[in-house]
This record gives sequence, structure tokens and C-alpha cells, in this order.
Amino acid sequence: MVLRHSKISTSAFTLVELLVVIAIIGILSTLSVVALNSARSKARDARRLSDVKQIGMALEMYLDTKGVYPETPVLSDNGVITGLCLSDLGISSTCGADVYLQKIPAGPKKNENYTYFSLHNQSDYRVNFELENNNSGYTAGPLSYSPNGLVRDLIGGGNLMKQAVILLMTAVAIIIMVIFLAARFMSLAKLIAP
Repeated sequence: MVLRHSKISTSAFTLVELLVVIAIIGILSTLSVVALNSARSKARDARRLSDVKQIGMALEMYLDTKGVYPETPVLSDNGVITGLCLSDLGISSTCGADVYLQKIPAGPKKNENYTYFSLHNQSDYRVNFELENNNSGYTAGPLSYSPNGLVRDLIGGGNLMKQAVILLMTAVAIIIMVIFLAARFMSLAKLIAP
């Protein structure tokens, strides 16, 4: 009786291949978390812009009725107007007969407030807030809303470096994945070849 050794081919992943796959999954999950956080901060910026435009419209209605903008609230801390009422009484904790904005909104983050300052004998105003990202042609950082719209603060920063790092990490992950797949394809080709 003659025994022949048959070549049994078992296809299994090596430890290096598994580590490469785990590293790629880790990089891709990190990129998705960064993208999610970026989307959240952009949503907060959109809300800030919406809030200050709403406050601005209420201030314009006040101007139409009174002929001037309301005074800076006396009882507010450093011009903070969050939670106050804008009515014919001005900006205060109680509302008058004509209400323009029942409750001035708070910023989207915890303890984030908008501030209001009346300027030039109540003929002008500024509602101050801060953007997290570059948005609508305005750089991240402090901005003010005025009767003329948004006023850009010239001392603003950008997120270009952050975006470049994310792009570079994505490119590296794709290159690693291509190398891994090519190596895996070549190892499978050796098993199939006679």
C-alpha cells in the first residue's frame, strides 16, 4: 500500500494581515468620527447664524415702532441677552404689550450666550457671537450682527490645517488598503498557480 501525500491548501489570514485590517478599520473609524464632529460644529454655526438673524429682525421691528434700537440692558452681565424678552419695554426680563421676541435664544453649546450693545445713541447695535468654522465667507472666530448684516472680525482663524490632515490620513488609509489587497491577491495567485 502506497500512501501519497496530497497537498491540502488551507487559506488563512496571517497575523500581519489581520493587524493591517485592524489598523485600516481604526483609521477609517477615526475619520468618520472627525467628519461627524465637523458636521455637528457646522450645524451649531448654522443655528448661531439663524439665531442672530432672528434677533436682528426683532430689533428692526423695534426700530420701526420706536424709532431707535433698544438700550443695552442694564441688569445683564456684560451685555448678555440670552433668555430675555425683546418687547416695547426694550430688552428686559419681562415682556410688554408689543412682543418682538418672546425669549432671546441661547447659543447651541452649554453656557453659550449672545451679547447685545446699543451704539451711537441707539442708532446702531451689535449682537456678538462666535463661529466655530469658516462659514458663508466668514472666518471662524468672533463676529457681530449689525443693522448692515454680519460684520467680520479681522482676527479670525481657519481650519485649513485640520482639513489637510484629514485628507492626508484618508489618502494613507487608501494606499495601505490597496497594498494589502494587492499582497493578498498575489498570495492567492501563488496558491492557485501550479
